[in-house]
Amino acid sequence: MENRSQYLLELRPALELSPATGVIEKFQNETLRPILKFQNSLLLNICRHQFIKRKKSFFKLTQEAQLIYIEQQISRDIPFKNLLCGCIIGHFTKEEWTFFQEHEAELRKRISTLLIQRIQSQVSII
Repeated sequence: MENRSQYLLELRPALELSPATGVIEKFQNETLRPILKFQNSLLLNICRHQFIKRKKSFFKLTQEAQLIYIEQQISRDIPFKNLLCGCIIGHFTKEEWTFFQEHEAELRKRISTLLIQRIQSQVSII
C-alpha cells in the first residue's frame, strides 16, 4: 500500500500556490489542485464525450451559453459529476481518502467548483 501512495504522489505536478490558511484549503492546494492538473486531459475528454452525447448543439452555443451549460451539467447531472469526482478521488492516497471521508461534504463542493472553473477556462479546446 505504501508503494501506491508514493507512486501517486510522484505523479502529481508541482504547483506554486500561496500558503493555505486552514486544513481544507491546504488539502485543496496540496491534493486536489495537483490531481486536477494531472487529470486535465482525461477530464476534458470526458466532458467532450458527455456534451456530444447529451447536447450535440453544445458546440454551436455562444461561449457564454457554453459556460452556463458546463456549470449546470457538473452541478445538476449527478452521475456525470460523480464520474468526474471519481477521476479525482481515485488518485487519493489512503491518508487523503481518510481525510476526505471526514470532510466529504465540503470537499465535494470544492471539487465541483474546481472542476467547473477548470473546464470553463478551457472551453475553447473541448
